[in-house]
Amino acid sequence: MSPLPISMQKRNVSLPRRRTTIKLESYEWRSVDALLALENITLSLLCTELDSRRGDLRLVQAIRMFLLLYFRTMADNSLTIASQTVQSPNLMHHPPAPAFNCLLIALMQFSTHVQHGLPPHRPSLSDL
Repeated sequence: MSPLPISMQKRNVSLPRRRTTIKLESYEWRSVDALLALENITLSLLCTELDSRRGDLRLVQAIRMFLLLYFRTMADNSLTIASQTVQSPNLMHHPPAPAFNCLLIALMQFSTHVQHGLPPHRPSLSDL
């Protein structure tokens, strides 16, 4: 069985001071599109945030790193929230789980990693 061919796709993005073209593999674009839909943000907004935080990384590298951080953060915290959620009709004794902002936590992790060259730690609800 031969491996599937890798399909590279380009998209143009407007940043505050320039326009640029981003070239990612099709499965990476599907991940970007999922993130944008989940967070209800535009590609330009995401790229602007990453561009301002990326340090010496190329924008494409920053996007790839951020995708990994975002979905790992979502997976780790989804398990934590699910294990802490108590099914009860009595909200006075069992309030809902705290709000979780995956985008914000992943951006903080990305900034820390880029600025200090440290591997990002696994974020938890106590980081909020």
